[in-house]
Amino acid sequence: MCNRHSPINLNETDVAQISWCPGCQSYSLVYRNACVSFYRNELDQFVRTLDALSPENFCYDFLDQPHAIIRSSQSYMGFCLNREDVNALQKLIREALTIHEAYKIIHS
Repeated sequence: MCNRHSPINLNETDVAQISWCPGCQSYSLVYRNACVSFYRNELDQFVRTLDALSPENFCYDFLDQPHAIIRSSQSYMGFCLNREDVNALQKLIREALTIHEAYKIIHS
């Protein structure tokens, strides 16, 4: 996110928020204690990664729950998500992208 433009909050829940910066044209996703920024193509890839998760990806046992670990090949950091987290993020992002499309129509 750039410091010259105020981000536009597109969607939020009790534990997540996604916003878009009109200056740098990037999306910021805050989920629980993590924050990550994406350009649109990267956000689309993240959603495709979430969509592609299968039961065998949830093979890491944390706090007696199965989790999947999602990380970029260029990063040592990533997300550790259970199935409920994945579903919540998919919904949050899809709704935010729909709201962003409406925003672009209204403000064009």
